[in-house]
Amino acid sequence: MNANDDATSQAVLEGTWQLESLEGHTLPDPARRRPMLTVTAEGAVHGSTGVNRFSGVLDPDGRGLFGPLATTRRAGPPEAMALEAAFLKALDSATAVEARDDQIVLGGAATPRLILNRTDPAA
Repeated sequence: MNANDDATSQAVLEGTWQLESLEGHTLPDPARRRPMLTVTAEGAVHGSTGVNRFSGVLDPDGRGLFGPLATTRRAGPPEAMALEAAFLKALDSATAVEARDDQIVLGGAATPRLILNRTDPAA
């Protein structure tokens, strides 16, 4: 589903998700603090990069999945900051979502793929 399928994309994204892999690289277990993403029924978006918190809304223009995200600006270890930068870049450029049981895959034409696992009970 792409960003232009607003209602469908929102329904698929709704819930709380934890990052499993980015660009085909599974995060080491146990990852220090895995990035998390929550999307509400109203279209609000918030979560954690593992170091900082972010918030925003689903993209109202339908060009991508997410609108601009505001983040806090704490510093962390270099590897955590690199993961944060890659995670936020992938969210910013995601234009499509695919549902797989209790997972979602976010990506697009030239977008790094994110695989996230559901952490809340399915609605």
